[in-house]
Amino acid sequence: MDIDRIKKIIEANFVQVKNLSGTSEEKPPIPYASWLDYWENYKGRKAKKCSALNCENDANVGAHVINTDSIDFNIYIVPLCYEHNNKSEESLFVVKKKDLVCIN
Repeated sequence: MDIDRIKKIIEANFVQVKNLSGTSEEKPPIPYASWLDYWENYKGRKAKKCSALNCENDANVGAHVINTDSIDFNIYIVPLCYEHNNKSEESLFVVKKKDLVCIN
């Protein structure tokens, strides 16, 4: 498989994001108990593992992130472990595109 094909596969399945600061007090819509609960109901499946690329930690939270590969200004919820959720707003990391849930 050549490098260009690998790049296309990665771009089609993953996206670079960063955490959105100041969202810890944001509450999910009623009747959801947490943002992770909201995500699981929206997707129709349990969030088992962190969505960050190459992370095998359990998903602990539904984190607020923004897509740094786009100028859409949307806010997304994605299942993350505590380690990835606590990364600073300046830290970029890659998540599975299919795990993003837009909330605006």
